[in-house]
Amino acid sequence: QEYILTQFVKIVEEEKPHGVIIAGDIYDRSVAPIEAVELLDRVLGRIVLDMEIPILAVSGNHDSPERLSFGSGIMRSNNLYIEGIFKKDINKIVLGDEHGAVNFYMLPYTDPAVVRNVYEDGSIRNHNQAMKAITERISSSLNRNERNIMITHGYVRGAEELESSDSERPLSIGGTDYADLEHFKDFNYVALGHLHSPQKVESKKVRYSGSLLKYSFSEVKQKKSVTIVNIDSKGDITIEERKLKPRR
Repeated sequence: QEYILTQFVKIVEEEKPHGVIIAGDIYDRSVAPIEAVELLDRVLGRIVLDMEIPILAVSGNHDSPERLSFGSGIMRSNNLYIEGIFKKDINKIVLGDEHGAVNFYMLPYTDPAVVRNVYEDGSIRNHNQAMKAITERISSSLNRNERNIMITHGYVRGAEELESSDSERPLSIGGTDYADLEHFKDFNYVALGHLHSPQKVESKKVRYSGSLLKYSFSEVKQKKSVTIVNIDSKGDITIEERKLKPRR
């Protein structure tokens, strides 16, 4: 992990982006080993404190939302934005570039039952219905004169088949675990976490960055990378992949 994260930090140092996005599954399990916590602390500190580059991160289905959110209010002052717990009104972080404001909507992974309870809507029974309700609420107040980016974690699909792997923990048992691509049409870009293979969901505007390392034999042929996203003044997207080279 440290070997590949050192490469990641070097890419950030070279690219000097306006922000770094981490779309969930920061840890492998809800109670992370102390070595993992210490390594993450060093990596995040190198980026937000030494390089002064903001990090925007949401929790995934492997993470503990409460543990990940601890101290998030204090960390905001150092441009470390971590959203672990689902809220009725999705947190929006505004970063600027030479063209103006870019709005980042931070949607952590959440179970449909939580969305049903928070929204007090008994009709929400699966991930697709939950995402529809959430994105409709965001879209109702979206400033379409500015550029808008969604950061979230889940299984988003269109008509095309996506590449999955054995190391991705199922989002639901016996229910619908996907969210339809159609729900994200109002965003200039959607940064997704969950699937381990770097891939787009039909359009380059909706993309999985993939995992930094291979975590199962089913991933043996995958080429891991970091996704560089450029957004112009009109909100149009160009994508570049920076390949990662593991030790083994």
